[in-house]
Amino acid sequence: MTKRIKKNFIPTLSLAIFFWLSWGLIVWFIEPTTIKDLIIPSSYSLFFLSLGPALFFSLALICRHSRRGLSFSLAIILFLILRLLGLGNLLNLILILGSVIALEVYFAKR
Repeated sequence: MTKRIKKNFIPTLSLAIFFWLSWGLIVWFIEPTTIKDLIIPSSYSLFFLSLGPALFFSLALICRHSRRGLSFSLAIILFLILRLLGLGNLLNLILILGSVIALEVYFAKR
């Protein structure tokens, strides 16, 4: 018996590859000082706007659920923003992961 591949696997995989390539090109070719103040001052918004969808599509494929992919990618982005502001430490990482896991348990039981 063959396993059935979901219909949205190939488009999601291609979007994940596209966004990882775009993020890699941004990291490799663009100087960080040029994107530092692009939309919001000192935010590196182009970096996070390209990393967010890449993480979302990749984690949605890994977790096989888009809600989990979104929550874990938002948690990673939030922690990276806290690291950028100098507030990212082990306690904040544990609190963010605990909040995401608590939300996932809540939505799974509902």
